[in-house]
Amino acid sequence: MFRTGGISHRVPVLKTYLNRFRKEISVNLMTETWSIILKQKDLIKKLKDNREDLFENTMELQDELLDSKEKSTKSIGQVVTEAVSDTVSEIKSYSAAVGSPLSQKCLQKAVKTVIEEEYRAKNVLIFGLE
Repeated sequence: MFRTGGISHRVPVLKTYLNRFRKEISVNLMTETWSIILKQKDLIKKLKDNREDLFENTMELQDELLDSKEKSTKSIGQVVTEAVSDTVSEIKSYSAAVGSPLSQKCLQKAVKTVIEEEYRAKNVLIFGLE
C-alpha cells in the first residue's frame, strides 16, 4: 500500500510518527482519565461531608420536634387538668359530705334549698337511708 506512489521510503518515518502519535494519545487519555478520577474523588468527599451535615441537621430537627411535642403534651395536660378541676370542684367525696352524721332535718333542708334555687344541674345523692 505504501509502496505505490513512490512513498516506500517514507514508511519508517510514518510508523515512527504513528507510534509517537499513539503515545501522545495514550498519555493524553491517561492524563484526562486521571483528572476525571481526581475530580470524582473530590466530589465523593464533598457528598460524604454533605451527607454528614444533613444527618446532623436531621437529628437537630428531630430533637426540636420531640421538644415541641413534649411542650404541647404538657400544655394539653394543663388544659385538661384545669377543665377537670373547674368541673369537678363542686363534687365532694362521700366522707367529706358526711363529715357529721346526717339527720332527717338536715336532709330536708338540703333538698328544700335545691328546689328553691331551681338549680337542676346539681345532683343530690343520698346514701344510707332506709
